[in-house]
Amino acid sequence: NKRTDYTQFLPMEKISFQRAALAQFMTFLNTATPDDIGFSDCSFQSPNFYYVRGVATKPTSQRSFLERLKTVSGEFKTPPIPENAPATDITAFGVFNITNVNLNAVTKFVTAAEQADEVKAFKTLASTNKVVFNGLDKPSIEDFGVYKRYTYQLTTTNDYPELQTLFVALAESPIRMAVQKIDMKFAKKNSMQSAIRLEMFVVP
Repeated sequence: NKRTDYTQFLPMEKISFQRAALAQFMTFLNTATPDDIGFSDCSFQSPNFYYVRGVATKPTSQRSFLERLKTVSGEFKTPPIPENAPATDITAFGVFNITNVNLNAVTKFVTAAEQADEVKAFKTLASTNKVVFNGLDKPSIEDFGVYKRYTYQLTTTNDYPELQTLFVALAESPIRMAVQKIDMKFAKKNSMQSAIRLEMFVVP
């Protein structure tokens, strides 16, 4: 049977999907957002759930952004905007449409012997893209018998384009790690404080 639903995917197919999904969502948000919109909160959780909150300086930007977001979403929700309302608040959540995912992008589990090198490769990729994470040294480990899930709770403060570039690079890399959830909050001008749940599946 062809596996078409995320819940049916094999573990490494989920990793492949998560890497592609986050890269697609963050790239869309970067290209679809007018310059006069700023975000206070932005969350994405696998397989493809999102929440965004922000403000636009012009009602036209607010409406055009929400319309663009709606066209690429399922189960799209946003509070109704009153006609001629002076407020330009943006609040939306839904299911982002992910397309053309190669579920075989990464296929082999990380072995226990490779685990440290995989983390090192991710650290290198992050620093190349000017992102430094806290939390890569303390994973929580769940044992599923056949494999173990290593989960890293990461934090970082960066501007959005740096994070987007990193996660696009991760999706194109051979690194067998993926983001299960990311929460970004406005920190100060041009920077977001992010809390990230990173996953890796390890076999003996």
